[in-house]
Amino acid sequence: MFLDEPHNVTSFFGLIVRKLNEKKAQIFSEDHTYSPYYTSAYAYYKLETHFRKNNLDKSYKKVRFHILMLFRIISNSEQMPPFNSKKMDKYCDVLLDILNDDAKSLKVFKKCIDVIDKAEFDINEKQDLKLVSKTKILVEFARKK
Repeated sequence: MFLDEPHNVTSFFGLIVRKLNEKKAQIFSEDHTYSPYYTSAYAYYKLETHFRKNNLDKSYKKVRFHILMLFRIISNSEQMPPFNSKKMDKYCDVLLDILNDDAKSLKVFKKCIDVIDKAEFDINEKQDLKLVSKTKILVEFARKK
């Protein structure tokens, strides 16, 4: 959600952490604030809740991690602060305010799905899920919103 790398979430958790750490995109570092981790987990929970309640087309579950990334980009246009910055807490507060309101969060998740559709991201093509280039296209489309 915060690293703009949903295409990497196609492996086992341990492999994902190792991949990210090898690229110097450290996660679970001791100096990070907790807010991005909490916000990511809560956003995942809210998205899954909308799927379970049939508020969102379940065919988009395949791209849930892309949706979470897009949710962050669409919901907060501010420059994302470093993970170890106190500014990260305020950045996440904007996201949490939306997530705490079911109607608002559903509206933004639907916008994310709209971005996926408009960017011609084929949710049924497994290769699209893994391509950095496809993720970059989604980010560009989201920032135009």
